[in-house]
Amino acid sequence: MTWEDILRKDQETATRTAEIWVANEETIYNWAMGIINGYAYLDFTKEQILVSLAQELPDYMANNDGFMEDLNSPVNQDDTAGDGLVDVDWDEVALLFEEEIEEMVK
Repeated sequence: MTWEDILRKDQETATRTAEIWVANEETIYNWAMGIINGYAYLDFTKEQILVSLAQELPDYMANNDGFMEDLNSPVNQDDTAGDGLVDVDWDEVALLFEEEIEEMVK
C-alpha cells in the first residue's frame, strides 16, 4: 500500500463518518439547516451556501463528542490512530444538503 492509498483511505473513511453523523444526528442536521436558512435569507447563492457550510461544519462537529469519538477511533486492526477533522472532505459533506439549498434559493 502506498502513502497515497493511505491518505485516500483516511479521507474516504473520515468523510463517510462525517456524512453519516450529519445525515442521522438530528441536532447536527437541524443546526446545518439553520445555517442554510440564514444564508438563503441573506440571498447567498447555492455555491456560496455550500462553501460557507463546508467552512463551518468542522468547528461545529468538533464539539460533538460522539462524532469525534467515532472519527478518532481506529477503522480496522491495522489502523492505530483513526481519522481526524483534517481528513474529512467537508465540501463533500456539505453536498448532502444540496437539494435543501436548491429549494431555499429558488
